[in-house]
Amino acid sequence: MSCATVSACVGAGSSRNAQGLDKEVGVRLEHFVHIQRKTRHIGAMTRDDINAICATFPGAELSDPWGGGHDAWKIGGKMFASIGVKGDGVSVKTPDVETAALLIEVGAAEKAPYFHRSWVRVQWEGADPAEMADRLAQSYDIVRSGLTKKFQATLAPRA
Repeated sequence: MSCATVSACVGAGSSRNAQGLDKEVGVRLEHFVHIQRKTRHIGAMTRDDINAICATFPGAELSDPWGGGHDAWKIGGKMFASIGVKGDGVSVKTPDVETAALLIEVGAAEKAPYFHRSWVRVQWEGADPAEMADRLAQSYDIVRSGLTKKFQATLAPRA
């Protein structure tokens, strides 16, 4: 997949392009990438910033499942964000493999090492805090929606 812009990938006048990417996803990603490029001058976020955002989500728990300084944020035992030992980015879940591929293609994220293809790693350098919070919230919502209805009912709504 090689496109000059996300709009070119999505294709004008059709709801899906040749790769099957949804137009709505493309528009959301175009906004995300535009914000990313516009805010490159913003200083890098930190592990503490990411942990503070994740801690606000109802039922979110922090663990270090692999030892050695990994931060894994989980809801109902399912991971929605992971910070590696290196501490310069966070891996998050996207709605699908196509969205992850598009984020990687436009340079807004990179392939998350050791994770499924629907996960991406977002660098902290130049990241806009509001956009990072949105990316984390989307990942949380995706994982939360996959939990049992009974468990979801025990959680407070996300503010």
